[in-house]
Amino acid sequence: MLSIHQFKRLNLKQKLFAIDRKGVDLSVALFAEKETSTLYWLNNFYVEIVFEKGTQRIESVRGFTDTKRLNPYLDQINIGELTILLSTS
Repeated sequence: MLSIHQFKRLNLKQKLFAIDRKGVDLSVALFAEKETSTLYWLNNFYVEIVFEKGTQRIESVRGFTDTKRLNPYLDQINIGELTILLSTS
């Protein structure tokens, strides 16, 4: 199982591969003036991908466990799929 510390050491291509293979799209997005962010659950941590508006170029991929960083997403998080995953772990 990939830990957050291992994830943070991966290059961008490896991070995106891990998200594609094992990540759960929490179906939330934040829209700012110049960027859009999406949130994923990967093993025991969250991953935020930030895209530049217009070009959809990836600006950053950040893994985190601090639930304070979830605050902007809380109203939009669909926990149904996440609950199923946690119950089967």
